[in-house]
Amino acid sequence: MGEVDFVILPLANPSFDREKVDIDEIRRLASHGLDGYQPEDRAVAWLCMLNIYPEDPLEWPMKRSELRESYWAFVKDLGLAEWDTKNIPHQPQVSYYQLKNNVLMGQIHGDLVRTGRTIFFLQPDPIDDGYEPDSADMVMVQFARHVRRLERILYVFATCNAGWGYMQGFNELIIPLYYCFISALPFFNNDMILLEALTFQALQTLITESGLHEFYTTQDNSSIIMHRLEDFNQLLSRHMSDVASIINELNIHPLLYCFRWFNLLFSQEHDLPNIILIWDDLFAHFDQLMDMVFYIGLGHIKQISGQLEKGNYTGTLSALQNMPPNMDLKPIVTFANKCWDEDHKKKSGLKGFLQKKAKK
Repeated sequence: MGEVDFVILPLANPSFDREKVDIDEIRRLASHGLDGYQPEDRAVAWLCMLNIYPEDPLEWPMKRSELRESYWAFVKDLGLAEWDTKNIPHQPQVSYYQLKNNVLMGQIHGDLVRTGRTIFFLQPDPIDDGYEPDSADMVMVQFARHVRRLERILYVFATCNAGWGYMQGFNELIIPLYYCFISALPFFNNDMILLEALTFQALQTLITESGLHEFYTTQDNSSIIMHRLEDFNQLLSRHMSDVASIINELNIHPLLYCFRWFNLLFSQEHDLPNIILIWDDLFAHFDQLMDMVFYIGLGHIKQISGQLEKGNYTGTLSALQNMPPNMDLKPIVTFANKCWDEDHKKKSGLKGFLQKKAKK
């Protein structure tokens, strides 16, 4: 593929034989990962697969304008219009923020600072306001403007979604979205407000319009999480019975190793930009995203299956909890899709399989 070749954009633009986005072909391509494609291709693919962009490409400019205007109105109402122009110390007093909800911003700021390992994969973007950082701030201050934008998006999200607020983990989910769109910034006319608005909308869609919200439920509804983890256990038994036997005989509950995979969409298991390949596949199955997350989980276990030893609790749990660094994610996605296709050809995927299991 040449450096200037686009694959997704032609599928998203009208042609002589169709007026709408060829979403089926975009999903098919994305399910195998879009590594090697242009950043603009991936950004458009994600916006289409998340149903943020309308099916009619002629409506995209109006949609972008609406999202930008709406987001920026929230920003101004919350007193955050100048937020990306100021440096903030590593651990300020909560009153330092001078916002309506200082505690909320303090939580967001603290979590993002701790997410530094991921933010460092972005291009440095310091804020030159004369701030003299101490030793704890020396590295993070080089990425200050990114952090301010991410803080602003998360603060707006938490305020606009009072039922959800802000939960630890949202700071992990937002960064791959932001990374995808900022990598294609010229496609968005270098408009950083639009970039924030699209990231905000993508986060909103991901958390509120997919089954992901089940993994951010309250303690009172924790039985939902346990039920879903048991679904994964059954799926593992179906596709890798020998491995499932090793894990189950050791009484290693999925909560001990894969809950983090699922509620963070593997963002703590892999660094940027590698994790993006997995998210390509997940978004290609957005209508059944949390089912597909389980299949990606199968792919991870397949890759480390040789390290899972019968009767070795410590070694097996350690292997499950600590994925090898710099894993090749392509075999993971390939195996996940293979298992997915097998189940969907037979009936209706994970849901059908579990329903059939329940009848036995």
